[in-house]
Amino acid sequence: MTLLRRVSLLVGAIVALSCDEQQATAPRSALSLNMSAKSSTNPCVQDRDHDKRSAPVQILCAMTVPGNPLTNVAKGWFSHPRNALYIADQSNRGVDVIDLRSYSYAGRVTGFVGVATTGGGTATTNGQGPNSMALAEEHHMWVSDGNSQMQVVDLLSLSIIQTVSTAAAACDGGTATTHYCGRTNEMTSDPDDHIIIVTNPNPLDRTTHAALPPYVTFIDAHPPYPILGTIAFPDARGTPEAPVWNGKTHRFLLPVPTCNNAATCDPARGGTEYIAVIDPQTLSVETRFNIPDCHTLMPSISPVPTGMINDMSIDEKDQHVLMPVCGRGEVVFDARDGHVVNVVTEIAGSDETWFNEGDGRFYVAANDPANANTRSLGVIDGRTGLWLQNVPVVGGVIPTASDEPANRAFLTVTASTTGTTACTPFGLAASGCVIVFEHEDAKPDKEK
Repeated sequence: MTLLRRVSLLVGAIVALSCDEQQATAPRSALSLNMSAKSSTNPCVQDRDHDKRSAPVQILCAMTVPGNPLTNVAKGWFSHPRNALYIADQSNRGVDVIDLRSYSYAGRVTGFVGVATTGGGTATTNGQGPNSMALAEEHHMWVSDGNSQMQVVDLLSLSIIQTVSTAAAACDGGTATTHYCGRTNEMTSDPDDHIIIVTNPNPLDRTTHAALPPYVTFIDAHPPYPILGTIAFPDARGTPEAPVWNGKTHRFLLPVPTCNNAATCDPARGGTEYIAVIDPQTLSVETRFNIPDCHTLMPSISPVPTGMINDMSIDEKDQHVLMPVCGRGEVVFDARDGHVVNVVTEIAGSDETWFNEGDGRFYVAANDPANANTRSLGVIDGRTGLWLQNVPVVGGVIPTASDEPANRAFLTVTASTTGTTACTPFGLAASGCVIVFEHEDAKPDKEK
């Protein structure tokens, strides 16, 4: 079978729907992969100049990183000032750096826990890492890690320059064998007040090893990085997920799963959740936005979905937040008052999400119910909250995107030695890869 034929079978037709009158287009042919920045045959550095922000996205090329295969990846992050893509790569116990000028591997920040078990009692059983990332002061990035640690990374030297512990007395006895606080996980930063917020999702009592309420930790982003405070969520029935910072309201928004205060969720109603609105000045929950239960959000789905929430992202311009819910879709709600704008069921509930300011699109990675639950990149309009398209990407897990002028999307695909993935046409299935997408219009741009 030819390479072109294999790509066509893998990618399939792209379905597009939009108020911008997007049209369905065939995927671009795969080109030979060459990661040399100087090579004109590197498809990642090519641009046919047909790209428009409102056009559908298509697969352009693939990239990979050296070391162990990408079997465990947790997060992707884009830095506009550095024009770089960062990947929380637990398989290689580090944060991978891809230069988006040359579309080539630029290095790795090492020193993280890597793939580790949970349960506590040793330095290697307190959760995996790296897990999540957020840019902060100057050229620094904060990265959550195992053992309830936060790592401060210098992006110039690609090294960890400080480790901050978020361990609480209830779960930490002060030694490796009495530490049960687990990993730090999802996080974001308040650039105005210079505060980092991070979730501690699975702490255990250090004496009984019984579950403790999850909590969030606030850290001063300036040296010596003191802990400013914590908030526990005893009403959580699951894990609080990724917070977002809303610069317009000057508040953190944190999703907390509940079951209407019951011990278990009502199977006839499904899961519930609220958004904790947190004031960075008082480090307290100011109010809550209650999100309807799964039956109300998705009445056409049977049986009633019972899955919980996952990681949010925010469109600050339109004040819309996208949050995966119920395991079967995404809810778009207003960041100012929590009212539901739209419920997307064209792509199932995802894990990580990303909003790209450049093209005004949310990106998710989840199953496509209309295509035999094929793993796909889902695209959702930030302004309207409407689903736009799904692009089949077998094995895809972590979406990210770059803003102006490139406006490209990225999806990390995990390694496989037994099956076909989106990396297979590029010869990268065994290593895993990052698929690059570009907005592509069928018609060339008009000459100016």
